[in-house]
Amino acid sequence: MEALIQTLRHAARRLARTPTFTLIALTTLAIAVGASTAAFSLVNGVLLKPLGFERPDRLVYLHATEARQILTEMAPQDVIDYQNQTHSFTAIVPFRSGQTVTRLRPKAPPLLVNGARVGADFFSVLGTHAQLGRTFAHGEDARTATRVLVLSDGAWHRYFAADPGVIGTQVRLDGDLYVVVGMALPRFTFPDNAELWYPAVWADRETGDIGRGNHVAHAIARLRDGVTLASAQRDLSTVASRIAQQFPKQEAGIGVAAVPIRQGIVGDVVHVLTASATLALPRMQDVGIDIRVLAFAATLAVGTGAVFGLIPALHASGWDVATILRSGRGTGGSAGSERARSVLVFAELALGTVLLVGAGRLIRSFQRLTDVDPGFRPDHLVAFDVALSGNKYENDPPTIPFFIDKREFTLTRRYV
Repeated sequence: MEALIQTLRHAARRLARTPTFTLIALTTLAIAVGASTAAFSLVNGVLLKPLGFERPDRLVYLHATEARQILTEMAPQDVIDYQNQTHSFTAIVPFRSGQTVTRLRPKAPPLLVNGARVGADFFSVLGTHAQLGRTFAHGEDARTATRVLVLSDGAWHRYFAADPGVIGTQVRLDGDLYVVVGMALPRFTFPDNAELWYPAVWADRETGDIGRGNHVAHAIARLRDGVTLASAQRDLSTVASRIAQQFPKQEAGIGVAAVPIRQGIVGDVVHVLTASATLALPRMQDVGIDIRVLAFAATLAVGTGAVFGLIPALHASGWDVATILRSGRGTGGSAGSERARSVLVFAELALGTVLLVGAGRLIRSFQRLTDVDPGFRPDHLVAFDVALSGNKYENDPPTIPFFIDKREFTLTRRYV
């Protein structure tokens, strides 16, 4: 221990003699370790962390497919048919994400909130529960059921100051009253960073034969034990073929695809991470510092120190590294010294190449961003949403004239 302390003191004195070099070296290492840790935390949060669902390997996304195998949304009635006519799943639950709803606050302007319209069995199929109150009960997506609402943890804190007394109170969304029945677990925002969830009560125009071809929904399903993804796909395809035959005008060429839920959420993000860091990524709420990231950072820091301490150690043991690099001859001109020189040179070239490639890709990405032509002049332009709610706009007929009427269309046309 005493020898180690003396060595550290000696190293500190030598570093103090060259403060500029020491500062540059430490700054470079700190930036490299920090950048590597940040990149790993992103990969860890998006790709490596568990999804937080019960037995996620048994969960699948259901998408409609077109003739060119493009994944798209399904008609709600198609989801109902898959629920009733397939045998490979314990449950199939429709959902529609990205539903911007208006929360009306007493004596305050309306507030736009990102909601998700989901089947009543949504939370039970995923295997997640509420941190306070409850989630939806089976059948609460029926038209005769009381309108209920589950808040995300973020929405609970952001809009209700984390007041537990909000359970059982009424909240007005788009003119309708909903009863708050629970708060979801922290960090649960599936799908698409939802702030709240409300039951998918489908309108007449969205279901039945009239709703065929109205592709507005996705679905998640849980495979029965022992059922493979391939057999489930065959089960779904049989029903899809039957639907296409019965409704060729609306459903011709429309199939269905079942994909593992991780693939459905993450998609090609392994490709996105390597191509560009400018695109929106899923599961960003899971990106952060945890034990795995801390272990990576510690390993990287220790490994970096070990590698950069290798040359002084070799020098102290009698290897004249400077001479090796200059002349290719060590203290004894041995073949081992020649190999060591080659290893060091190749390592230096490899690290330099990696840095150059990374810098080049970064510069190229920035150049592409600055060169993008949006197709219009973005200066002096603002974007806004028009929220129509209240008794006057309870359904489509009064809403459509609002956007068609010339006097009011002048305002919305600037937004488009």
